Amino acid sequence: MPRGCALAAVMALLVATACGPSADPTVPQGLPIVTAAPSVAVLPTNGPTPPAGGMSMSPSASLPPATAAGPLAIVPPARGSDSARAEGVLDLAGPCATLRSPGEVALLLWPADRVTWNADSATVSFANADGRVATVPGGARVAVGGSGEPLDETGLTRDGWIEQTEWVRPPGPDCSFDAYWWVGSIEPAG
Repeated sequence: MPRGCALAAVMALLVATACGPSADPTVPQGLPIVTAAPSVAVLPTNGPTPPAGGMSMSPSASLPPATAAGPLAIVPPARGSDSARAEGVLDLAGPCATLRSPGEVALLLWPADRVTWNADSATVSFANADGRVATVPGGARVAVGGSGEPLDETGLTRDGWIEQTEWVRPPGPDCSFDAYWWVGSIEPAG
């Protein structure tokens, strides 16, 4: 399917989802919640299952189906991403997905059209712009492309920053972080 058609199908899915009530009590009514990959395959389906405890990079795979949003804070699809880089350990065990590095815990913001959560394997899969899908378990050391900043540089409190950000699924009230990062890509660090 041509990429433009796939994008149109994803947008139609988002619009259709926005019209119905959300079953997730953490999402304000009227906002869409995307917890599964779109039914339109943007990339060919033939990716491998990630090795136990490890991160996999599939050169031509589609996102696996999601069973719930899990700890993911999900934002509307992005038209591009910045090229800054951050490294750390992906933490999926808490109330929100974070990148932990010395002296900083960054809330990861996942674009709705490129991410899925698999509750059975407790992994997040992300479609990188280069066509590869990364499937990552918690505890993996990763390099994350995109952009972000410490909250103290925004001049906003945690709650003020959350209120001013557009969400598909906001972080829960128990989510603790001192920085945020808009995910544009993810790969093994090193």
